[in-house]
Amino acid sequence: MNTPAYAIPDSQPLAMMTAGDLRALIAEEWSRHAERIKGSAQPEIKAEESRYIYGLKKMAEYLGMTEKTFNRNRKKGIFDGCIRQLGQQYRAKKEDLDAAYDRHIC
Repeated sequence: MNTPAYAIPDSQPLAMMTAGDLRALIAEEWSRHAERIKGSAQPEIKAEESRYIYGLKKMAEYLGMTEKTFNRNRKKGIFDGCIRQLGQQYRAKKEDLDAAYDRHIC
């Protein structure tokens, strides 16, 4: 384990720490944290979001139909299995919507 560059003796009460001691400890921890996350790969959020369509209105727009027609088809069961409801939000994968639409049209 790394020994901190700025160490407060274990015998010193925490209430006796000065503002300078606290500032030095925070700066040291912050630099260690920055080094740790510097090498880690950041997740690609945009690529993941593009696989999904959120909201019934957006799904209808994606398929090129009105919201009323989309809801009518949804209630008929055409899109069963591809639309998920998470709380009050609806979500579907684009590829699942396309497959369900193609099965219905063809």
